[in-house]
Amino acid sequence: MTPRVNYNPVAIYDSLSLQNHRLSYSYGDIAPIPVLKDNILPFQFPVTVGGSVTVFKVVKLDDGTETDILSNINASGLQVIAFENYSLVVYNATAALSASLGIGRYYFYFTVSAVTYYSEVFAWRDSVDDLIKIEAWHGDNINYEGGLIRYRAPYKSTIYIQSDVGQPTYPYEEEVQKRDGRNFPIQQISYKLHKFIMLTPEYLVDFMRLIRIHHFVEITYKGQTHKVDEFIMNDPSWQGNGNIASLTIEFKTDSVIVENSRGLEDLTYAQVTVLTSCPTAIEGRYTDHAAAGTGGVVADEYFAITSQSGIVIQLDATQSFYNDTEASAQLTEDSCYAVVVGNQYALPKNAVRKLNPTLTYNTDVDATAGGIAVDGIYYTGFSHERAVPYGTAVIRLT
Repeated sequence: MTPRVNYNPVAIYDSLSLQNHRLSYSYGDIAPIPVLKDNILPFQFPVTVGGSVTVFKVVKLDDGTETDILSNINASGLQVIAFENYSLVVYNATAALSASLGIGRYYFYFTVSAVTYYSEVFAWRDSVDDLIKIEAWHGDNINYEGGLIRYRAPYKSTIYIQSDVGQPTYPYEEEVQKRDGRNFPIQQISYKLHKFIMLTPEYLVDFMRLIRIHHFVEITYKGQTHKVDEFIMNDPSWQGNGNIASLTIEFKTDSVIVENSRGLEDLTYAQVTVLTSCPTAIEGRYTDHAAAGTGGVVADEYFAITSQSGIVIQLDATQSFYNDTEASAQLTEDSCYAVVVGNQYALPKNAVRKLNPTLTYNTDVDATAGGIAVDGIYYTGFSHERAVPYGTAVIRLT
């Protein structure tokens, strides 16, 4: 049997005996993950043999009733991707299963080339609106021994937690210089740290530890979606027999405020105009900023830099930011902004990015199919063919 190390919200094993409630120290206690009825959470699982999934069934834990959902799950995004030494069973969960099964505790099993794999127990329920929803995805694959998590749209690692977000803390950090017996702040940082506490089995602790390393994390609770800058998980505190842990989760969002000290001559204010609209067209293609200026592009107009994959540039942008987090503190959803020199994404000066783009493309071919003309502007997906970071404005080159 493969050791119990889990990389999915719903763990998958090569033996039914590895389910959490079947372990000797669990004494039959069942701790199912809540899932919306008629759905299975997205998962990826490496198998050492190739071939297609020939069996996929859901088993009701209470009475052992089995339901064949192979055609349903194939229609909802199940696929097998072959790699050099293994294959990856991927379920994207693009739609409900339409299996018409009732609420209750279930697990599923599937067969690839006569080898069967079993999921952990989950609980179908009528609604998940009162739960904490965590979604995590990455700009690249996440590799581990014997497999990987392959991040391609629309796949997102998704989990529901029965808890409440509350009792935030408000950490304050500052760098101070002492002069003549007085403290002079060099930099001051204040932010809000949200928190929730959950009771969870070991296999879910395995998964929760991975959330921190993802590039993108969103937490939705009671209709509010938090875009997470930092996800912090404490060491688990094991309860009772050791089959359940108390886990404290804290997360930081775009509530960070940074103030850098500077000399102040007077108390009058100058209003800075922030350009939040997104470009609709470019003035032309140029090799660099200087060539664009020589060619007649003026400050705050847009051009495509041909030496850098057709990235759209806002020449001499009035306002620029280091990354999405800094920009989102001043801009609204779907706004565009220019990046500074030395930005987080290693983009050229004043390259244009969009906050949380709702429509992206990974290739010029996809953009063409989406109605983007040559020299038209679109925003890059997570795996762009020219390796341009997600959310960056580029033009269709051909």
